[in-house]
Amino acid sequence: MYDLSNWRQLSADYGFVLPDVECPISVPQVPGLLVELNNLQAAAQATSFDELHRVSATVAEEIIQAQANATGDVERVLLEYVQFEVSIAPMMAAIKRGRFDSAFDWIHNGLSDSIESSAQRKFFDGRPFRFIGVLVDMLPNSFPNTFLEWADGFFYYCRNQSALFAPAAQIAPLLEETIFKLPADGSLAVKAAVSLMCWGRDVGHQSAVGVATVLRRLYDIDALPRENKAQIAKAFSTRSCDLVGDPHHRWAKIVVRDYADFLLQHEPFQYHFASFENVGDWDENVVRLIEAAKEYSDGVRNSFPSYTDWLISLDQRSSLLSPVAKFALDNDRAADFAKILAAWYAGEIETASAGCSVVLPTAISGVGFLGNDTEMVSFRGKFSGETEVVEAMNETTNNALGTTRTVQAGPELDQVPGRPGQPNRDSATGFEEALTDFYNVPVLVEKLAGSPALACFPHNLHPLQALLSREANECWPLSSSLRTPLPDRPIRRAAIWASCNDLYSEMEAVSASEFLQRQGVEAHVYLGRERGRDDFLAMYRDPAYDFIHVIGHGVFDHWQLGSSKILINQDEVVAVDNLIGLHPEDEGRRLLCLNICDGGVSDGLGGIQKLGLAPSLTSPAQAAVSHLWPVEPRVASAFGLTICSELVGARTDHFGAFAETLKRVREPWEQRIPALRDQFEGEIMERLENFNAPGDIFDWASPVFFQ
Repeated sequence: MYDLSNWRQLSADYGFVLPDVECPISVPQVPGLLVELNNLQAAAQATSFDELHRVSATVAEEIIQAQANATGDVERVLLEYVQFEVSIAPMMAAIKRGRFDSAFDWIHNGLSDSIESSAQRKFFDGRPFRFIGVLVDMLPNSFPNTFLEWADGFFYYCRNQSALFAPAAQIAPLLEETIFKLPADGSLAVKAAVSLMCWGRDVGHQSAVGVATVLRRLYDIDALPRENKAQIAKAFSTRSCDLVGDPHHRWAKIVVRDYADFLLQHEPFQYHFASFENVGDWDENVVRLIEAAKEYSDGVRNSFPSYTDWLISLDQRSSLLSPVAKFALDNDRAADFAKILAAWYAGEIETASAGCSVVLPTAISGVGFLGNDTEMVSFRGKFSGETEVVEAMNETTNNALGTTRTVQAGPELDQVPGRPGQPNRDSATGFEEALTDFYNVPVLVEKLAGSPALACFPHNLHPLQALLSREANECWPLSSSLRTPLPDRPIRRAAIWASCNDLYSEMEAVSASEFLQRQGVEAHVYLGRERGRDDFLAMYRDPAYDFIHVIGHGVFDHWQLGSSKILINQDEVVAVDNLIGLHPEDEGRRLLCLNICDGGVSDGLGGIQKLGLAPSLTSPAQAAVSHLWPVEPRVASAFGLTICSELVGARTDHFGAFAETLKRVREPWEQRIPALRDQFEGEIMERLENFNAPGDIFDWASPVFFQ
């Protein structure tokens, strides 16, 4: 018998009985084993998303251990197949939730020799060929259906994430050859074919044309179920329409007219827009488009218990907004797009057109600008006249910041940077020059004149505020709430939290507190070595504080979506979901300063800057300041003291204080520190005086302000 003690214990915990499995495993045993597996995974998934992944990982690890002791080819293939089956439920659950980090893991976990979470992994893409080859003699009757379900998810992932091109190209011919020959459910075959076709269309793979031809013929068969016809019509409402020589809006009109009852979640928005043939269609139907965006956002919010899960799922479909943004840019409909963006992200729809300009950094010939002066801002310098500029800028960003973001339908990038998530000082000058040329910052300054705020769609980890400030000595707030802020509260009462798990946070807290009190501000210091999680939440919840200053460490995993956390002491963390909705909403706007690494990072799923600590915690009643990447601790301390000085020294508003701080952090270190010494005392000043910051873009451009 195999040692499946963990699987057996999990089954018992959920009220099932896992039968003994003979060693070596025999063909007749596999179907019953899969039934038990499906029951266990269904029960785990009903508990939680995380429980499904925990249970599946435990089972898969035992199956892999059994493979290591396999004595024959039949035994090995059967065990490999059970492992493959284990992976499908968590992979598809992850994709449906927009958790592409987990989907990446389970694509590999199903076809690998280990269970882990890593940014760089390999799997055996020959296994699907082996499964197909032994289908008739060994694998259960359910295999064709599960294989097609897996293929649908796999090619959807590859297309959406612009990733895993090499294994996808290896598996595509197998799927193309067998997709309509396997004894499988017709709906699953159509879904898998659509995913393969759309992936092939985007990357230029030869399989796309053949699959499109078959799907087009299928659509004309009267006996084909309406569900399958709807799926095919939807597919040809995308760019895949050119594979069969039809305009996409023709197919979209068919979808809206004939298959509206098959439109779910994001699809009413997607196909209503796809049916627009000209600006007249836009003007006639844009109100319905805005309503569809809001209905989708509300529907997703009702489906998930946590704020971050809502945003992850919402951002998963944010690519649907890209063609809408381009249409708005081409047809001078900036106000309409602002309303659509606000509807999508639960902002204020009616005031959106007057409250926010939108920068579109994904155009072919320049950066699109949707605002008072809607037009294209041409690339300049090294990017002028070049092709694939967005891809080049993306690669530059990854090299500079140690990230692995990809451009949809662009090249697959290396999965692991040298120092994950850490700025590369050697890239500082090149990164700065590339950003200035890409955004054509001098022209962008002119375009933003008169705008109260801006948003980038899709966002990048680019220090746009700092670049604008350097160019024009002024900048604009980043709107992540897409709502009108309340008037700023005067700074009369402040809370300062120091994590005390580093060398500088307590020093900064003491110095800042003493300064604020000399300025007439009632300042309360909370030390992480004395306080815990409940104290932090109580402080954050307290409506009396006009200013909250958090000093310490941010925790952010670039390979785990929604992972932003504050390390509040040596052992405890507070995440976004713990803080959403805790601050008061009707007493004016307070300022939250998260002087921590990565506090201003937004996860990169193609939407606006929203999924992260500072951007998520903004509302009309709270603005938030933080950093876009890890910052040298003494540079962070100098920033923290400077913003405290600007907030109360000049008695300016919150954003005005931030804007002045951006100017001061560009000053040479030897000039800045004596100026701080005139205002602040304590050991932190000695530490700053004995240090000399490099002064490159990674020092002066990390701060970011959200409202």
